[in-house]
Amino acid sequence: MTNDISTIPALASIRTQHARVFHISDALVPLCDGYLEGLTPGKAAMSGEIVSEGKWQDFWSRAQPIVLSLTEELDKEGYGIDDELIKEAKAEQERKEGDATSRKGVK
Repeated sequence: MTNDISTIPALASIRTQHARVFHISDALVPLCDGYLEGLTPGKAAMSGEIVSEGKWQDFWSRAQPIVLSLTEELDKEGYGIDDELIKEAKAEQERKEGDATSRKGVK
């Protein structure tokens, strides 16, 4: 998310129209750069250095309040995710988890 937001040019009018969103997002950039280096975007950290060395817990304890503020601000500005999309995403995740569990049982 921070990568997407940070690609918007500094002089773009949307940055002044939604200055708070960009200010909050900018606070996440150094955290992501410092903690999440080497992770594949869009893929959950399941193992490796970030998990085994406890970096994820440290990262998330620092990032969580910023992420919550950002999502609240995005929602206020009309860029939030509606409940129907959240339900669809949860159903898709459950389906994927069910598929993965069935594949493990087949081996």
